[in-house]
Amino acid sequence: MIFLKCINYINNKWNNFVFYIHDVTTRWGVGHTSVWFYDTLQWRLPSNWQLIGGKTNEQYLLEHELYIAQHQAQYYANLAYEYQWDLIEILVPDDVKKEYEADLKRNEPSEDSLASQQ
Repeated sequence: MIFLKCINYINNKWNNFVFYIHDVTTRWGVGHTSVWFYDTLQWRLPSNWQLIGGKTNEQYLLEHELYIAQHQAQYYANLAYEYQWDLIEILVPDDVKKEYEADLKRNEPSEDSLASQQ
């Protein structure tokens, strides 16, 4: 891992240097030479050598896909939770709602029974 970090550091510094030369020569107006210089001398590492935030490219991509999947699952779970109450309101007739509320009131403990328990 230390070896990959060193190679990535050197690669980054080299590519920054090449970009700096490319930028300077473009400002001087030497466009064709600048593009050739940039395209030819830029050092591209193979994907299994690339590190992103101290992780290999493959590991980074897998963790990012997992993060996206978790985010989508949470989003759709929240959306389903919000819509379930609207769906219940639509599907359950008013007379069933009234019976349910009446049952709740009948099953609530009265104040007298609560006082006797204490």
